[in-house]
Amino acid sequence: MKITTIGMVPCCLLGGLLATQCLYAQITWTDEAAGVEATTVPGTITENFDSLATGNVTSALVTPIGTLLNGAITAANEYGGAGGSGNFYVVGNNVNPGGGPTPVPGILTFNSPQSYFGMWWSAADSGINGTAGNSVTFYDGATVLATLTTAQVTAGLSSSYLGNPSGSYAGQNNTQDYVYLDFYDTGGATITSVDFNNGDASNSSGFEMDNFSILAAAPDLSGTLWLLGLGLSAVAAFGRRADKGFPG
Repeated sequence: MKITTIGMVPCCLLGGLLATQCLYAQITWTDEAAGVEATTVPGTITENFDSLATGNVTSALVTPIGTLLNGAITAANEYGGAGGSGNFYVVGNNVNPGGGPTPVPGILTFNSPQSYFGMWWSAADSGINGTAGNSVTFYDGATVLATLTTAQVTAGLSSSYLGNPSGSYAGQNNTQDYVYLDFYDTGGATITSVDFNNGDASNSSGFEMDNFSILAAAPDLSGTLWLLGLGLSAVAAFGRRADKGFPG
């Protein structure tokens, strides 16, 4: 087991045959297998953005899982769009309301509190223009539960996650990770909203996402037996690259 301390909060990274799990503050996450672009958690509600009109989100966009502010709905390309078709959600790339170079976060406010949130984090950007790259912040009301960066959520992933796995875009952009992440609140609170930050001050890149899934009552993953069951076989994978290059 590799223990990484980020600030004053311990982050436990454990690689095994089934998944990678990390505990950070009150948020635990697991990664789906390489090439999987939607959650395997049963009973979820999913927004895949395919039925939404493409273009900048300049006013509140109501979806079945919650209300979305900022960013844009974009047709599939090498950087996003699960399955290699349909649409995906992106923040950055000058898709701010009114345009301009100042990046603003995308904000998803759920219709009701959730215990689980899943997303396909595609073309994961790390260290863009001297910044932390893509990041996600989870809230319970006004309380921050955790802020997680690309470097944190991709630590320990094997090279099989590199590159777009989908359709005609398969193999493209092969210096960046494409991973479906399942996030759980394990601290007794709930997740009421999520912010998505591109982290690029020049706003010349994008944070691409798809297949947002929610579940109000998620399985309890806080027990140590679940951790032990993952095994220690992938610890060596944590040594792979620190920076995956520029984004889409």
